[in-house]
Amino acid sequence: MKLFGHVFGSHAAQKQRLVSASWTDCGLVRKDNQDNFFVCDECLSYCVADGMGGCEGGAKASEIVCKVVRDAIGKSSEFIERVRTVDDAVKKANADIRAYSRKAGFKLMGTTVTVMMFDPDDMSEAIIGYVGDTRAYRWSGGSLLRVTRDHTMAEELSRISKTCLDAELAGRASRLSHVLTRAVGVDTDVNMEWRRIDAHPGDWFIVCSDGVYDLVDDGGMSAAFAMAHKPEDVIASLCKQIVANGADDNYTMIVIKMGDCE
Repeated sequence: MKLFGHVFGSHAAQKQRLVSASWTDCGLVRKDNQDNFFVCDECLSYCVADGMGGCEGGAKASEIVCKVVRDAIGKSSEFIERVRTVDDAVKKANADIRAYSRKAGFKLMGTTVTVMMFDPDDMSEAIIGYVGDTRAYRWSGGSLLRVTRDHTMAEELSRISKTCLDAELAGRASRLSHVLTRAVGVDTDVNMEWRRIDAHPGDWFIVCSDGVYDLVDDGGMSAAFAMAHKPEDVIASLCKQIVANGADDNYTMIVIKMGDCE
């Protein structure tokens, strides 16, 4: 287990601080960790990826997407350019993973990825790009909001069942909770879904793999934020809940707190 803490200041004109901490662990059941993540302090960017396709294949896929995205972010000076660069980088990672998979002889190799970025010149919004079911949440004013949409069969069927009030479809959705409809490295092309969300002083954010939210419900996650003073407190609470519930998967999280303007 290793805890990674990050404290950094935003652009001087904004006079606002972001504080983050991150954690990754293989859990109590699995021997290998197929999750990867990075935090880029200088560019206010955060990324979590959850690989699939067996221990070696999944870990390599998530490693590739994190490296390609991080390298791309590091080369982008303007924020709008950075967003376009990340979108292109995920497409490049998709091709790189497919090429690696063919060479290594893997039948299935892919990864989810979720990237959260703040504009240092205007931190009133965050931009999130994602593929798969690695999630991002915002905790603001005592309320927890999931700000990503899972690219899974369950999510697709749930939307249909809500529209047509079909109980059979709703039941089927619950059995397909992690059958992905979109992942990096699986198909010849991939499209990130992008979303802008409000960000206010005092807000908290978390980007996490399914090993976190599968074992901690919204109530448990809200309680972790409500009792926390710093990101490490949230991580400690979530890890305790995950382990108590069996920790049967890898679990990775980046917790971010937006400080008050100075």
